[in-house]
Amino acid sequence: MLQRIHNLRFLFAFLLIATPALLFSGGAFYLSGGWKSKPKAETFSPGITIAGVDISGLTFTEAEAKLNSFLQTRAGGSLQVTIDGKSFPVLLKDINVKYDVPGSLLEARKASEERSGIWGMWKRWRGTAPSPELPLRVTFNREKLTDMITEIAKNVDRPAVPATAKVSETKITIVPEVEGYKVDVPQTVSAIDDELQRQSRHLRVPLVVEKDIPKITKETVKDIKVMLAEYSTTISPSVPNRLLNAEQAVRLINGTVLLPDQTFSFYQTAGPYTEGKGYLSVPILKDENVQDGVAGGAVQVASTLYIAAVKSGLPIIERHNNVRPVEFIPAGYDAFVRGKEFDLRFVNRMKQPIYIHAEIKNRQLRIAIFGAKPVPPVTIEAKEEEQIAPETIVRSDNTLPPRAEKIIRRGKAGLRVKVFVSCYKEDGSLKTELLSDDYYRPLHNIVAFGPVYEGMALETEQADKKNTAERQDTASSSAGEQKNKTEKPNGQNKEQSEQQGNVYILD
Repeated sequence: MLQRIHNLRFLFAFLLIATPALLFSGGAFYLSGGWKSKPKAETFSPGITIAGVDISGLTFTEAEAKLNSFLQTRAGGSLQVTIDGKSFPVLLKDINVKYDVPGSLLEARKASEERSGIWGMWKRWRGTAPSPELPLRVTFNREKLTDMITEIAKNVDRPAVPATAKVSETKITIVPEVEGYKVDVPQTVSAIDDELQRQSRHLRVPLVVEKDIPKITKETVKDIKVMLAEYSTTISPSVPNRLLNAEQAVRLINGTVLLPDQTFSFYQTAGPYTEGKGYLSVPILKDENVQDGVAGGAVQVASTLYIAAVKSGLPIIERHNNVRPVEFIPAGYDAFVRGKEFDLRFVNRMKQPIYIHAEIKNRQLRIAIFGAKPVPPVTIEAKEEEQIAPETIVRSDNTLPPRAEKIIRRGKAGLRVKVFVSCYKEDGSLKTELLSDDYYRPLHNIVAFGPVYEGMALETEQADKKNTAERQDTASSSAGEQKNKTEKPNGQNKEQSEQQGNVYILD
């Protein structure tokens, strides 16, 4: 205790004597103005570098010679722009690179002076002294460099590839995503500017890129393991280009991942049905201005997908049947898609994503839907409720003998079909629901008659009136038939009603 008191007294006495001396010396230094003077170094202070070249201890002339010698090794050389192991040369002469050595040394001298002497010590202590590592002053043609980097970017930009899957029959294997990137041209030009000034990478500059992370990753689809359901149809070889159109639609929908609560739209995914989208015209079903047109084949893909979705237990929120039955799928199983007004849409109400696989092999179109867990088997049954007899269109044909009759086209009956789906619930009970109530228009008969001359007119007129009355009665009996059950039930029915006539007698 006594020793501690003794030490404190000694320290107090020392401070009492030293403090006035320090104050006196500091005051004298301040009044003399010596603190304002900055020693002008004839040589550069220790640690001063320009573009990594050490010029400390050298005079201005010596430093200039050393820098020029260093830059001689760069004369006529090139700068390498790199990415993923690839290298793209940029010739320095092509962008008019010019170094300002004297200007760079003047900046270095200023920094050297500010880091020297007592004033320099004070700045270094406060952290306000300039950096001893200085850049070269350089100029180049920024516009030319920008054009060159833009051309390089066209060759290296890579779009992101989402995670997908490989399917073999009922087995599915997830393929990881591939990150994409896009070259940031302005930032790359700035990085090259910095490298030309500092030479820190031996004139090798990585391209500055913006990463493109796909929305669907392996983590997103890791739970997709089992096939929920599948459906297949055969593509007829009798219709030109239908196979090509079906293949195009398959390419567009194959690999679709539908997240929970996400809605799938066939038209948004596979449409529009234009030649610019890769589809070819298929002019069939020309009767009464109804055409398959450029959409030929895509509707078969939509129909096949529709049944696969129903069998997978996915809620259908929009679907339309064709005007008439089609040959590639049973009546009631088809899905007509044309524009936003006639679409096929369903939603994923499951807790995990689902994956749509579509393929064509040997004209067999197969669509399978995969998910995380198996679903109860779904049975689909179509019941023909009614047949609608076709009407007859009568045409006059002067090339035929008088009152001769010629059948131009044999009609086909229209249909009304109801489709039911059944599946077993968790408690073991069978649940059956109406899926759709579809109306298919009949294809009318067309009959040509030869001319009727004087003397035959009255008899012919009476016969025509009788036939016309009978045909009108037949037409009116079927005019109010219900058509397809859809989200917008009146849309297609209106079109069908407008196109359906009664009896046509054409002269």
